[in-house]
Amino acid sequence: MLQKLIFAVRVLVVTTAATMLCIFSVLGAEDLYTIRSIDLDATASDSNTARAHAIAEGQERAFIRLLRTLTLPADHLRIPRIGRGEIANYVQDFEIYNEK
Repeated sequence: MLQKLIFAVRVLVVTTAATMLCIFSVLGAEDLYTIRSIDLDATASDSNTARAHAIAEGQERAFIRLLRTLTLPADHLRIPRIGRGEIANYVQDFEIYNEK
């Protein structure tokens, strides 16, 4: 009887641990493709041009950082150069903080 109880407790602990591991791995995967804190400083003849240039540059920097995050350091030199127009197709969303 005691052995069955010990076995049941062990199964419960292992099952709980496996469930928690699955939950935390799914929660962590949401941020895997999110890049934060790209500092930019763009100037131009007017604010709209400066903003458009900063957005394109920010998307390019974030995309490169994402590719470096998802690949091995040994493969970083083999990452292809992708144009800003194509990178914009991969960007789902972005937020701007401290726009001046």
